[in-house]
Amino acid sequence: MTLPVPLDFEYPMHRGHRYLPNFWGEHYTRLPDIYHRFALSTDGGVNQLNRVVPLAGLRVLDLGSGTGRSAFAMARLGATVVGVDPEEPMREFSLRLLERDPGPRIEFIDGSTSRLPSGRDPFDMVTSFHAPFAPEGHDTATGAELRELIASLSGLLQDDAQIAVAGVIPGWRHEWMPPGRVDVDGFREDKYRGVDPTMREAGFTFDDEILELDYGSLEEALATYGFVYGPPAIEWLLERDSSVVCFGSRIWLRRVGGDS
Repeated sequence: MTLPVPLDFEYPMHRGHRYLPNFWGEHYTRLPDIYHRFALSTDGGVNQLNRVVPLAGLRVLDLGSGTGRSAFAMARLGATVVGVDPEEPMREFSLRLLERDPGPRIEFIDGSTSRLPSGRDPFDMVTSFHAPFAPEGHDTATGAELRELIASLSGLLQDDAQIAVAGVIPGWRHEWMPPGRVDVDGFREDKYRGVDPTMREAGFTFDDEILELDYGSLEEALATYGFVYGPPAIEWLLERDSSVVCFGSRIWLRRVGGDS
């Protein structure tokens, strides 16, 4: 597999497998192919949401649509989706995918929670799959920022529409993580615990599910999941000799209408 090298970075190796330190902090938007192949939790989260709120026939605004994985998954279930993302490499990747498969009712545009689309028919749902549901440039939102964001979205929505935000179950962790407090690249346990009361106070309910994600082969799991999380995850995958990993998925839900 040929990997695009961000800047002049030389990939370190662990037991013969590449990985990228600080993948989430510096590089993931420059490696959309790896990110797209890694993000099976997005497909699982879409299916989880569909079991709670059937997506067929809904007009969906997908915030932080990234490489388009969530948009394509929702379109396969019958939704019409407008994907919004501020990162040009991610949008370009999603548009290339759309060129190969122009059938789905999907559109990708530049934007963010701070730069919402205008002049469109009202949406039935807003989604955010593993993207910060917060002001642009922030990982999380304060209670006041969350209320302001919900108010700004209300004008884009049908009455009795819903907001669905995908995240991690507070307290859940990947099986390869050590005991004790976890603060590794892409997984800050304190952040997920901190989000919980803010979302509850803003009126969100939630649905939790442990997803089983199958990368299809051990080599693909090592080249994506192992590449992202590094030596501890690579060791764990090799010891188990399996392409299946679990993910603790939480879908936050809140009803909100055009007049709310």
